[in-house]
Amino acid sequence: MLFLEPLEEHLEDLSMLKDIDKYGVELTKGKYVQASPAQSTKQVELFSDSIEALYNPWRADLFTAPRSTGVQNVRTYSQFPRYAKHFMNGRSKWLRHLILKHLIKHLPEGPSEKDMLNGATLIQTTAKNERGDQSVVSIKGPEAYAFTALAVRKMIELCFKDSTKAGVLTPSMLGTEWILNDPEIQVEIN
Repeated sequence: MLFLEPLEEHLEDLSMLKDIDKYGVELTKGKYVQASPAQSTKQVELFSDSIEALYNPWRADLFTAPRSTGVQNVRTYSQFPRYAKHFMNGRSKWLRHLILKHLIKHLPEGPSEKDMLNGATLIQTTAKNERGDQSVVSIKGPEAYAFTALAVRKMIELCFKDSTKAGVLTPSMLGTEWILNDPEIQVEIN
């Protein structure tokens, strides 16, 4: 017989705060090397917004980008709330503990309906070659949960449309036309 414990008792396990100060990786010269969260920051200009992004060594992009592009160097950054940098650097542990043990159960499980409607996902990728030539692609789409659902639905449609695609695929292996032509998504290429 299977007994399930109430979800509320394990909310701290579902939060990114639990392991926010743990090491991750970056891809350097084709090898994964240990990297610290928030080890660097980067100012990113996206659709008239200036965003401070923190190094995020846990992004799946670190593993999918080399598979789909062959690149040998990958660093990933994400925007976090201001307090997260302290947590990522191992500071304010008392506050993180307080949030995880007592406050998290009082927070909403995800974005509100208003946040879902008004939120946005901003993505930027920069590729550089050995000569220093650079290409930048910026993407603006719906709120992150909605963007994920949109992308998953599109990936499934593309897989059914092209039966020659099989095995382990990254989204880029299914092409980019869908994102360039989706009315909910803006794309700038420089």
